[in-house]
Parts: sequence; structure tokens; C-alpha cells
Amino acid sequence: MKQIMNGDPHAIAVIGKKKIQGDATYRWSDFVLPLMHRGEPYVFHNLTKRCYQVSPSLATARETVFTSANILRDSDLTLLAEDGFLVPADKDEAAYYEGILQVLRMVREKGKKKGYRSFVLLPTTACNARCVYCFEQGMKYVTMTDEVAEQTIRFMLDHVCPGEKVTLSWFGGEPLIGEKTIDRITDAMTAAGIDFKSKIVTNGSLITEALVEKMKKRWHVYALQITLDGVEEEYNSRKNYVFPYDSAYWHVLSRIKMIVDSGLYLCIRVNIDEKNIGGVKQMIDDLRPFIKYPENTTIDLVPLFEVQGRESGIAVWKELFELMTYIDSTEFCTTPHSQLKRVKLRHCMAENLTRSIAIAPDGKLYNCENLDSFESIGTVFDGITRPDLVRAFSTVEKTAEKCRGCVSLPECTTFTKCKNPSTHCKFAKREYLAYDLHRQLDKKANAASEEMAADC
Repeated sequence: MKQIMNGDPHAIAVIGKKKIQGDATYRWSDFVLPLMHRGEPYVFHNLTKRCYQVSPSLATARETVFTSANILRDSDLTLLAEDGFLVPADKDEAAYYEGILQVLRMVREKGKKKGYRSFVLLPTTACNARCVYCFEQGMKYVTMTDEVAEQTIRFMLDHVCPGEKVTLSWFGGEPLIGEKTIDRITDAMTAAGIDFKSKIVTNGSLITEALVEKMKKRWHVYALQITLDGVEEEYNSRKNYVFPYDSAYWHVLSRIKMIVDSGLYLCIRVNIDEKNIGGVKQMIDDLRPFIKYPENTTIDLVPLFEVQGRESGIAVWKELFELMTYIDSTEFCTTPHSQLKRVKLRHCMAENLTRSIAIAPDGKLYNCENLDSFESIGTVFDGITRPDLVRAFSTVEKTAEKCRGCVSLPECTTFTKCKNPSTHCKFAKREYLAYDLHRQLDKKANAASEEMAADC
């Protein structure tokens, strides 16, 4: 048996080596994913992030129940039991995970300075597109006033984490409609000597060469996310822009070229459902001539929430994995959706209220940019007025019954407070984990081959 991945040192330190109980029977842990890769069997522990290459006999023993005597007679089984791959048959692993997660959060937070490291800022909820799937449909358009912008600056300066680089994430609506507000806030951060960087989520239609220069020099932008939802006809229909373009699709592709040519990092998000997934491959081929630096471009394929939330969406997930394999054959990167090196302590920014906060155009504070999904926790004028909500989101939740026994629990964590939970996610999460593991094992194998070739 050979160890392939060393795992998360914090998780391993907290969990420690397990003593083998003399009178217990053992089973494989719920958090172990078996995997065949290049004809060899592996087991990956999704809580400790350790991975072993194992013997074929162990790989076919998934349903086996082991006695402590069996384990103690076999050095491989002993190591697997000590490392938590094998657990007592009656162990409640969901409750165990909840306790480990709470301890790990405390360990990672220990000694860290107080203050926000990330501000998600919505200069406006107005937008020049009318995306058919937008979660903000029906939301009243609000643009940040001068008064709110000034108070937002004061709030940020009062609550920024001292001595650390801060990330400003610009969101909307279409944040570039609020260009003057972005100018005002970033100029204030610079004048105050705050070390910051920015990223922007935009539809890309309003980008110009001059704006790209401003992004780099004045807003300290390092990355942008632009959404493309299929080939020309599908994209134009779904975006339904208010401002006329001969073809919004080709217009945005030309804006993408400006971004990439400038050296900025670009994530292209593709919101997928049954109707547009068939055109994604052609869309990727259309993109290629516009991308000067494909190594700085990531394509993130994301099924829409309504697809994630129904069983029929599983067919979309299967097509998505085929598309990811195709993207891997190009120069582009795909976004890893699994944590293979460290335990994921927070599902999203909503659970990270001591480090990140969202500021709406009216000055209200939220724990997530999806404003309609949560209650406000305060305002830039009054500060945090709902500490009860902050505490609630900071507390590890009890595992939902449907999530017990799922290998992917450490990847997503039961998260019932969000209005957009995945209800048929087990297939997708497991397949994402397996896909990312295959990629990681390929990287390790290729690196080993290159090292051997260099030695020769």
C-alpha cells in the first residue's frame, strides 16, 4: 500500500491516529471514495484528504465487515483503521464530522486579527441585460447614492482587517453601470493606504479599452468573471440586452479579447440547463481565437439551481462531465469543484461573517451577494444590528437526514438557511470528486514520469 496524498495537516492533527477497539467490528468510512485510475485501485478519505493506492483485494472488499482481529493481523488494514478509512460499524460519522468541523474552525481562526478581509460591493442592482434565469428578477433597481457611498467607505475603513490585503468583489446588477461609485470607493481605499485588490462579476458588454486600463491601474483588478450561456442565438436570447448590439454574443467575445490581451485573469462562467448544454462545445470553439493567454482563462460549468434541485437534472450533470473532459483537451482550464488538500470549513461566504460581508446599494449589510436569499444583518450607518443571525450562520448545523452517509458531506456541508439548496446533489458531488481526483492523480503520475526522464 502506498500513500499518494498526505492530506490536510490541520484535520490530521485534530483527528489523530485511531486506536483499534478490541471488541469492535469495522466497516469502510462513509467518507471514503474508492477509485480505479489507470487500472490501479485507490481510496481517498474526504475528511482527512489522505489518499492511498491499495491492493486489488482491498479494492474489492467494500462491503466487507472486518473484526479487530482481522485488522491487527494485516499491516495495511491496521494503517487504514488508524487513519480513519475503517471505522467501528456503529460510528455516527455525521455527528463526528460536525464536531471535527467546529474544532477545525476554531483552530484555523485562532490568532487571526479581527476585521473583514473581503467586501462584496453592489454599486447598483440595475442591469442592461434581462437574463431569463436571474435570481434578481423583480428586484427594485437601486443605485448607491453619494451619501451611502461615503458611509460605505467609513464602514470599510473602520472594519477592515489591519495589516492584511483586502479583496473588493464588485457585483450587481451590472456593476460597471456604477463605474463612478467604484472610482469613489477604490480611490478612498488608495488614499487611506489600504492594500487591496479587486475582482468583478460582469456581463462584459460595457467593457472598453480605457475601462480595462482603469481596472488595472485604479481599481486594482486582478480577475473578472463573465457569463456566457451558449452559442450565439441561445446567448442573445437568454441575455435579452436592453442596449442594442448587432450581436451581443460577438460583441462580448470582443470584450473578452480585451480583458485577456491585457493580462488579466478571466473566469468564463457557463450557466447550464437542458436547453443550452448542447451548444457549449461550439461556444468553447468560438472562444478560442479570442483568447491570447488560455492559461489565464478558466471555464466554469455550473448547472442552474433548478437543474441541481431536481432528479431529472442528473442527465445534465453527466453531459457536463463530458464537456469538462473536452475542455481539458484544449488549452483552457476548468474550475476544480472539490477540495482535495484541505477540509472545506465554510460552504460559502454566508458562513464566513467574521471575514467577509456584502454591502447593498442602499447600505444594508448581508452575508451573501444573493440579497433576496437572506435577511439584512445591519447597515453601514448602524453596523451589525442582528448579531443573532451572525451567530446562527457561524454555528455548525446538524446534518440533514438525506445527507447522512454521503461521501461528499465534507465538500458541501448541510446548509439549510439558503434558499438555493441542492436536493439531488449526491450523484454530482461524488462525480465531481472522482473527476478532480483523476486529474490530480494524472498530474502526480505525469510529474513522476518527467522526474524519471530527467534523471535518465
